[in-house]
Amino acid sequence: MRSFAVARFAGAIVVTVAVLGAALMAGHELTQRRAQQQDTDFQAFAPPPVGAAGAALAVPVRCDGAALNAGTERFSDPTWSPDSTIIAATHLGADLSASRISLVYGADWSAHDIGAGRVPRWSASGELLAFEAVDKPGSLRVVNVRSGQQIANLATTSSAYAWQGDTLLFWRGSGLHAWHGGSDDLRFEIAPEYAPSRGYAPSFSGDGSRFALIRRDNGQIAQFLFGETEDGRVSPQDTPLSYSWAPIGRRLLVQYADRALLFSEAKQSATIANTEIGGTFVAWSSDGRRVLLGTPPSTTALLGWDGRRLDPVANADSAGTKALLFSADARKLATLETAGTLRIRECGPALANDPRIRMTRDRAIALVRQRPDVVSVGWKIEAKLVAWAEIKRNLSRFQNATTATIEPSTPVWVVGLSGEVRRPPSWNPPGAQPTYPLGLFILDAADGHELAMMVTSGTWWIGDGFDDLNEYGALPPAATPPPGAFSKPVNPVDYIATTTPAGVQVDSPAGWSLDAPKHWWLSSTYGRYGGAVITNFDPDYGSTTSVITATTRDRVRLTLETWSNEGRRSPEAWVDDIYKTSVGQRAGATIGGRPAQTFTQTQNFGPPPNGVQTSRIWVVSTGPVTMLVISAFPADSNKLADVERVLGSLRLSAAASPASATIAKADAIRIAMENTTGSKTGKPLPVRVDRVEAKLVRSVEAAQFTGNFQGPFAAPLMAAPDDPVWVVTIAGDLGMTNPTRCGLMACQPQPIRWSTWVVDAHTGQLRGNPSGPNDWPAFFDALPDRS
Repeated sequence: MRSFAVARFAGAIVVTVAVLGAALMAGHELTQRRAQQQDTDFQAFAPPPVGAAGAALAVPVRCDGAALNAGTERFSDPTWSPDSTIIAATHLGADLSASRISLVYGADWSAHDIGAGRVPRWSASGELLAFEAVDKPGSLRVVNVRSGQQIANLATTSSAYAWQGDTLLFWRGSGLHAWHGGSDDLRFEIAPEYAPSRGYAPSFSGDGSRFALIRRDNGQIAQFLFGETEDGRVSPQDTPLSYSWAPIGRRLLVQYADRALLFSEAKQSATIANTEIGGTFVAWSSDGRRVLLGTPPSTTALLGWDGRRLDPVANADSAGTKALLFSADARKLATLETAGTLRIRECGPALANDPRIRMTRDRAIALVRQRPDVVSVGWKIEAKLVAWAEIKRNLSRFQNATTATIEPSTPVWVVGLSGEVRRPPSWNPPGAQPTYPLGLFILDAADGHELAMMVTSGTWWIGDGFDDLNEYGALPPAATPPPGAFSKPVNPVDYIATTTPAGVQVDSPAGWSLDAPKHWWLSSTYGRYGGAVITNFDPDYGSTTSVITATTRDRVRLTLETWSNEGRRSPEAWVDDIYKTSVGQRAGATIGGRPAQTFTQTQNFGPPPNGVQTSRIWVVSTGPVTMLVISAFPADSNKLADVERVLGSLRLSAAASPASATIAKADAIRIAMENTTGSKTGKPLPVRVDRVEAKLVRSVEAAQFTGNFQGPFAAPLMAAPDDPVWVVTIAGDLGMTNPTRCGLMACQPQPIRWSTWVVDAHTGQLRGNPSGPNDWPAFFDALPDRS
């Protein structure tokens, strides 16, 4: 969106304003008159004709017919009405102040100017139209296009606005306002650091439920944030090259140098590498759910990516255009050409008329059945028509594959069978079998010649080999978010969060409290006692509260954990013992009024995007046997000053009293036995039990041999150190270890001679289960019995 320059209006003595015309259907011309010291005098709008939109066409569609509007007028900002019958656009004049709002409709798709303005936006009902006023910069006008009446004139606004249903969202300074039925309510104020006055330009999703804030330096995006319009909190993202909102719904495409990221309806995202896309971004599908990609060498075949797959959506010429806009029913395509001319074309079903599909499903299956390498067909043979782009993404998995260049949108038949298939003669690795029970064949949909082939073992082609492939042109599920997205787990929390005028006060039973910023997010890490995770980004958007995450300097994650300190060491001695390597910038500090240690720690989590990661860590004693470990990631975040302010509010006090033991010894033994010998184990019977013993100990004592981190060293606590737990050890012939749990290396199953269960003595929850091949664990005998 463009905003008016103040200099364009400075020093104006006489303001020329437009008098909105009447009788659009009669085609009356608009007149202009001068007004002194008064607002524009709006005359009634003549209502545009009410068209009848047809049922939505199934994709793919062809939109390559003759242009229905061959005029030479120049337009910008075209937008379809929700019923797909009218286009509202900015009709460009010789200069900015001459811009008009036009409705383009009728059999000849001619333009009807309705008054001065620019950048029109339809409400969800199609009854209301909002646009920027050009005679009064910084104001929005809302009109009813059916009755022809002005409904509102909203002053002191920015050029960023959108409809959420029939509620108009617009910015006024750093506040987002919501107008509906005459009201003008403040919804929220953005964090001061991201206010538009500081150079952050806002934009909205097609349905107004999301917004983005973008700061540019020298025309390039320097910072990118987005979030929900319900609460005003925004999540920093990696700085992209470009982005695009879907005109319908709330999807967002963010493009980087090496990948594209699609945020779906839910708080999830899907990523595709540029090498897998098969083209460049051109437009959005008519339903706003798929990104359309131009696929060279053709300039007409448009593939759609919905976060899961690539499939043909439309045939439309994208050469020499700067915008393609499909109507919601997919029956029409508006093309805004580089020169500003607007063309409308009708669209029709493409599947039945696609000359590249000359072979039926039955014929494709018959061709595979007749192949000499198909020895027999067992219980199943099926075929799907898909785009070649879907196969090309996984072409390296096929043992036979064409080397020819094939246009990504080319339709191909995928035939999968369960039976007996001879392996390709060219594929002869060590240990290869003569035949395999599964065969997958890719056939050209035009003449049936083989493009790729694969054999493997199994019972059926589960997953993206066949089952996850979607039929050519089929619509994606209406409400299923794409898989592979990051989603924050729902973790139990034991802190108390209290909203304050400045933010959120967080009180932990581990004996600490602090004040979190108002626009940040509060969550937790599973299985941690007295901890919290505080972030300046929504963990549901493209990240998690895990330690392993891509580094983005605009983000910061603050993790608070309570660790054991049974040796009652000072913070200096404790850090010496626990953090032995990769420590830098170590120094003394004071937080919460107590002596502390601060340093950086660098860890290598593997190849990008994880790689080498450095965190800033603070350690302070919170009790006789506990340490509070605070970690800020990444250590070079540009939000580290905010972290320092949060830690400046840290308050330390006595921890809450330990829980009482309500689970009896006999019940703890019963719980352990059920999980060792009962149906829950899934182990083949019989299981022989020779000995069972139980001891009541402190949670921190049990943490020395089980928990999130096994081993006799300090670790984040799963419960308060003095909380009671039952340690139940069972010995005998308890089965074998699972060989699938040996990681990447193969291993032999081992006998299980003893199994220890840690049972929460207050709730009955299981908190750990080490086991071993020896007769009895030595650590059990060393435990005190506090029952």
